Amino acid sequence: MKNPPMTSRTKRDIRDKMQASFPAFFGSMNYPLPAAEGMQESFGEATASMISKQQAEVFLAYWCKRPEYLAALTNRARRFDLQGEPCGLISAQEREDAVEELAMLLATRWLSKKHRVRKLASKRMRRLNLPDDVCRRIETIVANTAGVKEDRRLPIFGSDLRD
Repeated sequence: MKNPPMTSRTKRDIRDKMQASFPAFFGSMNYPLPAAEGMQESFGEATASMISKQQAEVFLAYWCKRPEYLAALTNRARRFDLQGEPCGLISAQEREDAVEELAMLLATRWLSKKHRVRKLASKRMRRLNLPDDVCRRIETIVANTAGVKEDRRLPIFGSDLRD
């Protein structure tokens, strides 16, 4: 059976608990630390008294699928445990997977028919200070998408700002 979706309020409440309990790892929303290998098990054990196992799984999946987290995987070389201590390296394959997932996520959001979603995606793209290869992949995905209207060209971000 699939986990029921958590509401935004529940995610915020859990995030606040995690930031209070593990400030070194969950302290920054905009600059998260890449999680250690096997973090799901250790996170579930560490939070067993605070939240249910199901909530821990859903929350950690939410945390690790955010564009900021994926950008951290592309920009950093090390992984960290719940106490914020370095505990491993990010492989080249993991970085490439994160780059691809981030590019697809941001391009999909930017191509939304809703102006509000596009505007937020553009703002997030600029704020993330993405590496050039991620910017190029997003541009490629958008360019290869059929039916892109002229008014939905990509905003200036990433490599365009570095020139």
